[in-house]
Amino acid sequence: MYARWSLLVGMLFTAGAVHAADVVENEVIVRLEKNVSLEQFEVSVLDVDGEANVEVVEALVPDLNMYLVRTKKGHSVRGAMGLLSANPLVKYAQPNHKIQRRNTPNDEMFKNMWPLANPANNGADIKAIEAWKLGTGGKDKLGADIVVAVVDGGVDVAHQDLAANIWTNSKEIAGNGKDDDGNGYVDDIYGWNAFNNNGTITKDYHATHVAGTVGAVGNNNKQVTGVNWNVKIMSIVGASGNTATVAKAYGYVAAQKKLFLESKGQKGANVVVTNSSFGVDYGDCASATYKAWNDLYDYMGSLGILSAAATANLNIDVDVKGDVPTGC
Repeated sequence: MYARWSLLVGMLFTAGAVHAADVVENEVIVRLEKNVSLEQFEVSVLDVDGEANVEVVEALVPDLNMYLVRTKKGHSVRGAMGLLSANPLVKYAQPNHKIQRRNTPNDEMFKNMWPLANPANNGADIKAIEAWKLGTGGKDKLGADIVVAVVDGGVDVAHQDLAANIWTNSKEIAGNGKDDDGNGYVDDIYGWNAFNNNGTITKDYHATHVAGTVGAVGNNNKQVTGVNWNVKIMSIVGASGNTATVAKAYGYVAAQKKLFLESKGQKGANVVVTNSSFGVDYGDCASATYKAWNDLYDYMGSLGILSAAATANLNIDVDVKGDVPTGC
């Protein structure tokens, strides 16, 4: 039997400052130790009367033993984190931070300002033309489609300049309410909606703009070209909101890449990079309150996934002032 505990009034919390305005009320993210089961954890958080002081809301990343829990009986996030951090079954506990989306400007002509090739301005561009001489995307050296996961709003998968480059889960049957490919997700045809926990990809301007930058079809006489002319774009609805939503979004990406590796390319997706445009201004990745972010990026990295992210829309040196996630 694991030690039962109850929340103590006035307990000091030393793992990092918690600012109420920056966190989701009554929610905490916990990562359990490697061999601890969910059942063992649930027993360990019973009070002396046999009632749970926190309840498990959902699994965020099962492979990391990471869960979202909700405090009960009016207990504060600070108090719950203090006791959870002291629980020997818990690797760590952190707040479910609120995050903010980092949009591009809405200026009328911004959509035409593509920095791919700009020789008139002293070559202030990313040298796309030179890069395209080496390749314009497509498949990796083993012949697998290269997939980019756009973690944002929802990509317009029917857009005329994107449709040919949209990733499709060929092992899943649309609309039958079943997990046909056994990846733990139902009807995930084009990706996953981490807000609604389903495969419905809602359309969003910003996500579609980002997807166009990543991989609008090139050389097709339509609109624009992406940095990659030929690439598969996986849409993950998970931008803005809070850390738990981001964890579920990244968890889906990782699950698809892990399945791809385990099945030797027969299932899942060959995700090589994620792109994210959200974060916490002035967040300190080295502090105890952002451990989950580091673990998520490390885990995806262990699967061969590179992560790219927009940094703060502020005139600051984020290496000095801090930023989540670009400092993680």
